[in-house]
Amino acid sequence: MSKTKYLQLSDVIIRDFGSSSGLLNLRDSRYPGLRFRFLNDRERGTWSVLHGGKWSKVASWPEMGCAAMFKRLPLCRVSLLDGGDGCVPVGDMETVGQVLEWYERRQVGKAGLSKARKTVCKSVIRNRLLPALAGVRIDDLSKRLVFERLIEPNEKTCKVSYIRQMFVILRAALRSALEAEKLEVDPLVGVMFAGYKLDKIEPRLGRLRVTELPLLVPTLVSRFDASPRGSMLALLMLLFGLRVGETRQLRWSDFKIEERLLVVRGETTKTGAPHECALTDAALGLLSRYRWALGEVRSVYLFPGVAGRPMGSTDAGVLIRELGGGAWSSHDFRKLAATCWGELGVDWLVGEALLNHAHAKNRQVYRQMDMRDLMRMSLEKWHVRLSECGLA
Repeated sequence: MSKTKYLQLSDVIIRDFGSSSGLLNLRDSRYPGLRFRFLNDRERGTWSVLHGGKWSKVASWPEMGCAAMFKRLPLCRVSLLDGGDGCVPVGDMETVGQVLEWYERRQVGKAGLSKARKTVCKSVIRNRLLPALAGVRIDDLSKRLVFERLIEPNEKTCKVSYIRQMFVILRAALRSALEAEKLEVDPLVGVMFAGYKLDKIEPRLGRLRVTELPLLVPTLVSRFDASPRGSMLALLMLLFGLRVGETRQLRWSDFKIEERLLVVRGETTKTGAPHECALTDAALGLLSRYRWALGEVRSVYLFPGVAGRPMGSTDAGVLIRELGGGAWSSHDFRKLAATCWGELGVDWLVGEALLNHAHAKNRQVYRQMDMRDLMRMSLEKWHVRLSECGLA
């Protein structure tokens, strides 16, 4: 007796055959590339489609009934009515490992992501997520399982902020796979990291205080001759609140002297959009002094690295550590600038714009005065303050 029967499928017919027959497979005569297979309990089953000569599971029954399954068939690149051999199955990933490996390839291949973000994503997936969850079936993934296999084992050796990063990347991978129709459902939908009730993540305080500004600025200026690249790197981050990645990749051509603008290229910013900063007299004076300190300029970059590329992130970190004897990090200059802007009375939204944070409604709030003017006025006030502290 054949283990497969062809007929026009419905949920009622599947239930009838589940209780009254020993058939393993049911096929629909209208869709040759679709197969229903009973599980051992005969009360549940799986849908599969023919892909590359092999059957690939795409959904479970009764979670996805006949009507819903038939509605999903047009999502295949080649209609199952044509035989289904070239069909791309809906939801063709069965394990968490497949989802994570696909997501890693997708992120690494994105031109808009910085090298640092790609490296972090790759490291978290390969060193944390895959060892913990690679073999887990999507249907078995749950809040409890994530806690038992990922969160609880890492609590002993990792900070809560790093564990949260693991969770965020896992959730992003699942959402991306769902949107790309690689998954039928997101098994962690609605699960929040806060629901695990771990220790509160305290914000990292800056190691440079406002009261240190009168001493800090002369210190950086005094080291200009001995370490022009380190001093300039730190001072530019302090003057404009730039990120270290944006600063170390600056080109001489980014400084539009006639327009009195520094235009940080979108390819180097975290937001992916160009960021404009006003060039004040203090900033132009600093740029002139740096060019003089370097002597003949042979690179397009202010901070050249090797093989015609800008300085790498590791070398930039070394320069900052040497400059402060390990007392500062590059981000401390950005934090200090933001704190000082607040004390100078710079509006919070203007400060966010200066930091190049993504706030799409900034210009709607300031319809009567262009944000550029407010940012320029704020930087002029800030650079006057730095000049009073010894920036010359």
